[in-house]
Amino acid sequence: MVSEKESSAKASIRLENEPAEETSKLQPEITPASAPPKPKTVDDFLKLGLYTLYAGITAEFVLFNMLSNMIYMVYSGAAPVVVSCGNYYANTTDGDICQQYNQWRSSGCKPVLDYQFLSFNVEYDYICGEAKYVKNSISVQMLGILIGTLVFGQMSDSFGRRTVANNLLSYISMSRHYLAQLSSVSNFQVLLITSIAAIILGAVGSFAGSLVSFTIWRCITSFFAGGEIIVLMVYLMEQVPKAHRLWISTVVTWSPNFIILAGVAYISYDWRTLARAISIISLPVVPLLYFSHESPRWLFQKGKVDSLRKALVRIRGGKKDEKEDAEMERMFQQAVVNADMHENRQQHYIYHLFYTWELTLYTIVLSFGMFVTSITNYGLLFNMEKLSGSIYLNSAFFGLFRWSMNIVAGALDYFCKSIGRKSIHFFAMAFIAAAVAIAFAVYTLKLNDWMFLVRYCALAAAAMCSQLYLTKTVVMVELYPTAVRNIATSFMGLLSRVGNILAPQLFYLADIWIPLPYLTMMLLALIDLFDFQIFIPETKGKPLKDHLPPPEECIWRRKKLSAEKQESSNAKENAV
Repeated sequence: MVSEKESSAKASIRLENEPAEETSKLQPEITPASAPPKPKTVDDFLKLGLYTLYAGITAEFVLFNMLSNMIYMVYSGAAPVVVSCGNYYANTTDGDICQQYNQWRSSGCKPVLDYQFLSFNVEYDYICGEAKYVKNSISVQMLGILIGTLVFGQMSDSFGRRTVANNLLSYISMSRHYLAQLSSVSNFQVLLITSIAAIILGAVGSFAGSLVSFTIWRCITSFFAGGEIIVLMVYLMEQVPKAHRLWISTVVTWSPNFIILAGVAYISYDWRTLARAISIISLPVVPLLYFSHESPRWLFQKGKVDSLRKALVRIRGGKKDEKEDAEMERMFQQAVVNADMHENRQQHYIYHLFYTWELTLYTIVLSFGMFVTSITNYGLLFNMEKLSGSIYLNSAFFGLFRWSMNIVAGALDYFCKSIGRKSIHFFAMAFIAAAVAIAFAVYTLKLNDWMFLVRYCALAAAAMCSQLYLTKTVVMVELYPTAVRNIATSFMGLLSRVGNILAPQLFYLADIWIPLPYLTMMLLALIDLFDFQIFIPETKGKPLKDHLPPPEECIWRRKKLSAEKQESSNAKENAV
């Protein structure tokens, strides 16, 4: 009788010698485990509803105040034309008129001016060559915007899109460590503070009695306008569902405010009344901003669960869904975890935009593109008085054309899935390059019968810059993580504001060669066109990022880690 051990051994041998497929039949079938569902982010819970409308109306009032302070000098810095001076009458072109006027002044005659708006130039006789002093004043005012862009961009990432420390001066006087602690108890809104300051200071500046005092007040006003610029679009985009970001940006935008401001300027007629009118019309922004919510993405990143819950309930219209409520609770738990992570305890600064080679490339290309857009847009705007026709109608046409292009771009983005950010950018920049090329050709070939084309090409090129601002801003929001998103826009805004500063001086190049300003804009536009298409990825439909890449991808840490590995390897070799 075969023992039990022998039969067991034989059975084992038989199993080992059987074909693989037979053996596999005896093994239990293993089913692959289903992948866990991807956790939902803040973007997944944002809904288009009444709060979106509320946020849009709020943004519109901020935009009006912001744009009006930005392009206030289009009207208040408009240079008049000298018609006559005493018994001397002009009968030549504008450039020759100023040459004649310089000769007439020695006789002590009183100039008779032709102007459409009673600007600062008219009231204080900054005409012909002296108008350059006002252009220089505009550059100083743009410097205020540049500084405001940097300061408030950093503040809003530290303290929130909506909130800042109890006292703005603490940002300058207190230590970085103490400021980090204040972020949890701050009570005021970045946009509220900047808007109130811009409203008050804009009105105060209307009482200036000299170019120096006027420039100082306008520069301080521009500082707070820079804060509005850098915070507003990021704040709005972070509360809008990703499928609706671009088209909402094309409706709630600068463009319609050009038309509104043209009407306000026409009624006001003089630079003092215009400044006060802008402040009065902007007043509703105060209660609107006071009752708005902080950006949900910033609240998620900082782990402010209670505030995040209230914000999402209001944005979603108070709708109840047990499944989604449970998913939101899981997200809230993740928010608490995020708040404890080192990345969220750490303050982020401009050098984090160069954290990886990829981020470095994005930063260089986008910031250069913003510089090109600004020097083109504001170079044409601040020299609008040189164009033929009514300054009011030119501004209204500019705003209408710009807004219509915005709406078309928004419709294409929403309804045509194949048309992304890069397609819109390519068309807009190619259009601008072609428009300034036509103006360049008219001046170069001295086609006097076609000079009317310069007016329409200049207005159309400046109007199309709106698409570049929109696409670049949306791309910036979608490319950079929440931790450095506002710092990214503020840094790129830095070169944009450099463009603002240089823009009033752009047409000084005409003193060297009349077509040179247009040639400069055309070459810059072509460089930006190819840079953006080659180096920037398509971001349409991509979820917003919350975190910086891992430390091993960091440029400077990678070098440090490589050095440490080399030292470790050398130590092992020496030990052997």
